[in-house]
Parts: sequence; C-alpha cells; structure tokens
Amino acid sequence: MLNKTRGIILHQIRYSDSSKIVNVYTEKFGRQDFIISESKNKKAKNKHNVLQALFLVEIDAYIKNTRQLQRIKEIKNIYPFKTIPYNISKCTIAQFIAEILYKSLQPEDINENLFNFLFQSIQLFDEEIQGAANFHLFLLVHLTKFLGFFPSGHYSDEATFFDLLEGRFVMLPPIHKKFINKQNSIVFDEILNLSFDKLYKIQISNNIRAQLLSSIIEYYQLHILFFKEIKSLQVFKSVFE
Repeated sequence: MLNKTRGIILHQIRYSDSSKIVNVYTEKFGRQDFIISESKNKKAKNKHNVLQALFLVEIDAYIKNTRQLQRIKEIKNIYPFKTIPYNISKCTIAQFIAEILYKSLQPEDINENLFNFLFQSIQLFDEEIQGAANFHLFLLVHLTKFLGFFPSGHYSDEATFFDLLEGRFVMLPPIHKKFINKQNSIVFDEILNLSFDKLYKIQISNNIRAQLLSSIIEYYQLHILFFKEIKSLQVFKSVFE
C-alpha cells in the first residue's frame, strides 16, 4: 500500500554504486530507513538534492513494518530553505542537530506533537536571524520533553546547580561531579523557560555556549541508553570556536 507522509531528513549512507539509504523521521511512521535508487536523469538528481540534513520533505512510500528498508516512490521538498544551505553557521548547526536526532529518536517514536515541534522549529530556524546561534541549545533542551527527561524545577537561591544525573536543580553541587555550575545553570534555566521567538534576548558568550552544549550532550548520554558519540561535534566546534 502506498503511504504519504511528511518527513525530516536525518542521515544518509551509500548502499551500493546505484543507491543510498536515507534515514528520515516521518510524521506517520516514526524514524524509517528508505532505500533510494540513483540514476543520471534530471528528475533523479532533483530527488537527491533534497536529501540534506533537516530538509523538510513529503514522501510517497511503500511502508511495511516487517521490512527494515522501505521503498520510496516519490520524495519532494515541501519547504525550500531560504538560509540554511547558504549560511555556514546554520548549515553546521543543521548537520549537528540532524545527527543528535538520528541517535536520539527510535523507530517506534511516532508522535505527532514531537514531529510538529521539530518541523516548526526548523522552519523558524531557517527564517530567524537573531538568536540563531542559540538554536541548538534551545532545541536540544526542549526535545527532552518528548524523550522523557525534561529538567525538573527551576534555578533559585535554594537551587543553584543543575544535577545532570538526577535531572533537577539542587542546592549543593553533587558529589558525582555531573552537574552544571551556578553561572551556567542561570542561563540553562533561561533556555528552559523561553520560546523560540525570544531566543535573541539571551546574551551568551561563546565560552558559556560551548560549556552548556557539552553539559547537554552529557545529559543525553546519561539518559539515553546507547547514545553514541556525536561525530559532527568536532566540526561544530571548529566552526564556532
């Protein structure tokens, strides 16, 4: 049976000389692997132009739960980006976020609210200029709502450290050393309580931004089983440091 669904491109690898495997987070079927054949005609080239990180697509595909590789009949871009492919900073952030999603989401994560959150956030990221440098922090923090480990509590005079292991703000630094310090916890709490359109209001130094990103990645590693090394992180750091 032919199925139509929206999707977000996460990852692709070469499968053979004439095909690729493309991993897509779909609205109706969760994260799926699709095999796409390559050819040299113009239509095929246009198809492969949409297989870039975080591209928003519509797919016609034959989906079978018993099959690991799904087959695509047609794939098309439904929201042509205005800035992401042409801005080195945004492009780097997009590749980084796509890898995080690829290693965080599971095939069984079929969630319309999660899909809409990602879809709309990516659209806003493409359109937004102010605050774009903090987009990855915002998305990674708020994604935890859907993954089941959204931070508990808020920064206050009685809770000045964020315990990464417990997932909550605490009064004293934990003895296990997996925590966000007082200065960075203030900024972390701001991000927790901010909507995307207010990102530009947060003024973060490059140093604190890098420290927070390292802490958030560690938070994911502590709460997602088998969360693997983020290969694009080194490229990310080389662009922004």
